[in-house]
Amino acid sequence: MAGGCGAVAMARGKEVAAVTTERVQAATKATLIHGLEMAAERKQFQLNIYRDSKLVINQPLNEYEVRKPELMAYYEYARKLIERLG
Repeated sequence: MAGGCGAVAMARGKEVAAVTTERVQAATKATLIHGLEMAAERKQFQLNIYRDSKLVINQPLNEYEVRKPELMAYYEYARKLIERLG
């Protein structure tokens, strides 16, 4: 994949999810959502997130406003998962 991007989610030093895409922001969102889903399923209430995209992380934390309508579904789903974690 020329010019692509990959993102890997880790838990306790082991790879638990990998995402590849040609769009960097899409890979970051997919990995964040996957990590939130895993934490919610396992009732793991502490989740460390390492990122290079402040926008992707800070929108679900309500620190940045969601301005693009196409990002609302991602935002709403991420907020739902965050609320499940308490």
